[in-house]
Amino acid sequence: MFYDASGDDVDFPSFEPYQKTQDEPEPPQKKKKKCIIIIVVIIVILILITGIFLGIFFGLKKKQNGGTIIVKYAFKENDKVIDLFNKGNLDEKDYEIKLISNNTSPIRDLSGTNNDQTTFVVAKEGTYEFEIKFKKIITSMEGMFKNKPELKSADFSKLVSKKIINMNNLFSNCTNLEEVIFNNFDAKKLETMDNCFENCSNIVVLDLNSFITPKLKSMNSAFNGCTNLIFLDIKNFIIDSNVNINNFIDGCKSLDKVEYPSDSNNNDLITQIGITIKNNNHTEIKCVENNECLKCGNKTISNNYILSVCDTCNDMLYKSSFSEYNTKCQKCLDNCKICENNIFCIECIEGYKLEDFNKSCIINETNPTTNIIPNPTDETDQYLH
Repeated sequence: MFYDASGDDVDFPSFEPYQKTQDEPEPPQKKKKKCIIIIVVIIVILILITGIFLGIFFGLKKKQNGGTIIVKYAFKENDKVIDLFNKGNLDEKDYEIKLISNNTSPIRDLSGTNNDQTTFVVAKEGTYEFEIKFKKIITSMEGMFKNKPELKSADFSKLVSKKIINMNNLFSNCTNLEEVIFNNFDAKKLETMDNCFENCSNIVVLDLNSFITPKLKSMNSAFNGCTNLIFLDIKNFIIDSNVNINNFIDGCKSLDKVEYPSDSNNNDLITQIGITIKNNNHTEIKCVENNECLKCGNKTISNNYILSVCDTCNDMLYKSSFSEYNTKCQKCLDNCKICENNIFCIECIEGYKLEDFNKSCIINETNPTTNIIPNPTDETDQYLH
């Protein structure tokens, strides 16, 4: 109750609190702020979704890249080739084989005999080079090239090897294998390589210095029967007393030098190397200038080890193109004076001429002089599988 100066009652109008009407618009600044927040939230969500999808995509892509192996085979005409390598647990979707050209012996033709093209007939004798591409990282190479006498060389430089555990019988009985390249090979998970190079009687030098093997358990008979092996480098292997190495260099009758880990406590390793090298006749494994080799030279290998190799062969002989460590020469085709290999002749002896695309020398009845024909240079590039 309120009174004026005279004492009479005075009534004041009533006041109610301010209430926003339903139709009154939201202030522009507040509306703008809300829009900005919503846009920022949407952008953040889109970035997160994009990141997740990119992570999955590149993760799958990386998982599917197992690297490649480059191999060379020497096939005769009409050879039926069932498999270039033993697949083990691999499915057809896990690899792809590409036929690539070879300058030494140009590829003529390969005729597929079934739908999946893993079997084919060689239409022309020669050396064939293939790329085996793996679509996943492999864990085992057990028996991959076992019993493949046509195999001449293999290059593992671009193979993703970080998960490989088993290399047992990898090249067992590859009697014509001359060179294997293991540059940058990751062997940190390798556990066993029993009989890995058993009976690889044509290999002269084996450089395995890229192998660091902290998990190695067994290498029994790993190099057994490598009768022409002169130099072996396993200096970065980890071979303690628990690693099984029974007969690992048995039959290596040409072995002259082994680079092995100096800190190894495996007495059996040192004993086997010492006995093998001591009992070998090292004069028989050196290059000699005689009726075979016209000129010898020196090839420096790891740790200043010098190997005597043949630089130039005499007429009717040649040195292999698969390996740079040639201590001996091999015979050309019959009646061939100068040849590139045992398949292609460059020049015939007096009284003979080349026939059938450098493949043979026949009697030249009309003009008894030598006949020289350049090697063909055609190329083929096709996918087998």
